[in-house]
Amino acid sequence: MCNVSGSAGAVSLVPGSRPPWPEGATGLIEIDLYDQLGAFVGARSDRDVPIDKDPHNCGVCVRSLGDKGTSGAKEYFATAGTVTVS
Repeated sequence: MCNVSGSAGAVSLVPGSRPPWPEGATGLIEIDLYDQLGAFVGARSDRDVPIDKDPHNCGVCVRSLGDKGTSGAKEYFATAGTVTVS
């Protein structure tokens, strides 16, 4: 758990769980949800939330890292789609 920058400790980030990666896997996908940013500015009543396109101001951030830990590692940031929050 860590405090979200600029929140003076009022907002914390708690890592979610993930399934175990297969042995030798070098890629990962991360979904971060930040209250009061991007798609979460204001009240939402729908479960399908759009992925934000701006990596610097996103409430629904989807990132992927390929070849993690190698010299060829590359980060990807999703710019379209939805995340279903249940």
